[in-house]
Amino acid sequence: MTRNSWPCSFLAILANYYLARYLGVIFLLEILVKIKILFCIILMLTLSVKANESINWNNETLNWFSYEDGLKEMKKTGKKGILLIYADWCSTCKNYSTYFKDDVVIDKLSEFILIKTNHDQEPSISEKYSFDTKYVPKTIALESDGLLSKLLYPKTKDFMFYIPIEGKHHLINFLKSAQKI
Repeated sequence: MTRNSWPCSFLAILANYYLARYLGVIFLLEILVKIKILFCIILMLTLSVKANESINWNNETLNWFSYEDGLKEMKKTGKKGILLIYADWCSTCKNYSTYFKDDVVIDKLSEFILIKTNHDQEPSISEKYSFDTKYVPKTIALESDGLLSKLLYPKTKDFMFYIPIEGKHHLINFLKSAQKI
């Protein structure tokens, strides 16, 4: 090696070293992106399985009827009804369902025929009660003849069947009002 070629060789080796490190970083970044994508796919699959789980509306304690059977039972007994329209994917519905395990709510619900229908499985029923807009959950008070208790609802059409989930007292007050009318 000549005296003048030494710096060039050293620079070439140094350049190759940094190029290899740079390409290695890019390779690692590509692997990290692929791992991130894989993680997101696994997370979405996990959440979709959770999202499709059926919501427990306290089926063990409360006597829920299908829509048709509930209407027949209301006409037979003369009791008013509560129609609940929900969807298993709805996070608000999942939160709302916890109130149906409360003793005070259970006591108030015992005065009604309870009808529960899934928005996705019975869209025609959901559509029938879409006076205001399409959303879930909807809690609807029905007279014993199966008709809507119109006196209970505000004149405004926006979200008239929605009961706030910020506390069970909203549901309890709704049930008290539905029973009085």
